[in-house]
Amino acid sequence: MSNIVSVPGHLETIQAAVDSIGPNQTIVIRLTAPGHKERRVQVNDGRDVTIESAGTERTIWSGDDRGVWGLLEIRSAGTVHLRRMVMTTNRTNRAIWSENANLTLEDCDVTNCGRESAAFVGGFGGAIESRRTNARFKNCNFTNNSMSDNGACVDCYGGALYFNSECIVTIEACRIESNEVYGSSIAGRFALGGGIWCEDSHMVVKETAIRKNDARADFGRGGGVALKNVRGVEFVKSEITFNKALGRNTTRHGRDAGIFLERGLEEPVTFNDCLIADNHTEDGEDPFVIR
Repeated sequence: MSNIVSVPGHLETIQAAVDSIGPNQTIVIRLTAPGHKERRVQVNDGRDVTIESAGTERTIWSGDDRGVWGLLEIRSAGTVHLRRMVMTTNRTNRAIWSENANLTLEDCDVTNCGRESAAFVGGFGGAIESRRTNARFKNCNFTNNSMSDNGACVDCYGGALYFNSECIVTIEACRIESNEVYGSSIAGRFALGGGIWCEDSHMVVKETAIRKNDARADFGRGGGVALKNVRGVEFVKSEITFNKALGRNTTRHGRDAGIFLERGLEEPVTFNDCLIADNHTEDGEDPFVIR
């Protein structure tokens, strides 16, 4: 039987609730207030944690600390289920970072989050960065998030969502809209995946709208979605529309505004009953919706 605790109520913070159980134990945390501010929560050691609104309205979880990896950090086989939540940081940080983890979001909004790149490393995921993670998102909105270069002159990936290193991802009935990835304007730098970056992973996208996302740098690629060395990607009854890939310099370096497909794909990328249209580069045209 799961432990069920209220925050605030039984405990004052989500982290205190997570720490109240041991490794490989389970807890349900119900947030009782309409707003909750907590800058960092870590889940690890196989803990199975559900964080949900206690009522029918979505609870807003906010934080603004630039010094951490995300409002929520999951690692070491940690498992987190988020339900009826809004996560936001006023673009001071990403919402979620996960590695070797399991992550499920249902009926959630992740909005107005953002991350800046690190020198000599790169920038990964304005809203969510996941590596070696089983991730499932259903009935969620990812809007107005950004991944940007802070002058470190590096490449940036995934304005909203970033998946790498053997992730298994399902995105169903979601909206990924008005997110941005901004790389440096220095010659040769890239911004890839205004909405989604997926590399070395498997991803299924169902009944999802990927709209009005931007990739902008000296070279902008994949305003909607960017894929590299994927293990298999499938789009079903989804749309990729009104995305942009733009170059910052006078030479036009925006391409592949809808979907960017990197070389070396291990498995096919398939589309079933999808709409891919009205994606644009800086010259107002993108004659090939998929390249």
